[in-house]
Amino acid sequence: MTRMYKSGKLPILVNHPLRAQITVNGETRVWRAGECLIFDDSFEHAVHIGASPRLVLIVDVFHPHLTATERQLIRTLLPDVGGD
Repeated sequence: MTRMYKSGKLPILVNHPLRAQITVNGETRVWRAGECLIFDDSFEHAVHIGASPRLVLIVDVFHPHLTATERQLIRTLLPDVGGD
């Protein structure tokens, strides 16, 4: 993981909404379907949901502190990386 991105996680299906949790950099939050969480995924993170299935939409975007020049350099070096 790098600090090039912010990661958006939108749980669509969470079978145990009161027990589903996500911890990012030591901070734990309840994970509810339909509530998006955006965080820097270079920090340690983990989902605590047990063996229950879950469906999550994940959207990664460039970190807002990157300049246009830095974003272009990333696209040049890593051509599979999408746009802004």
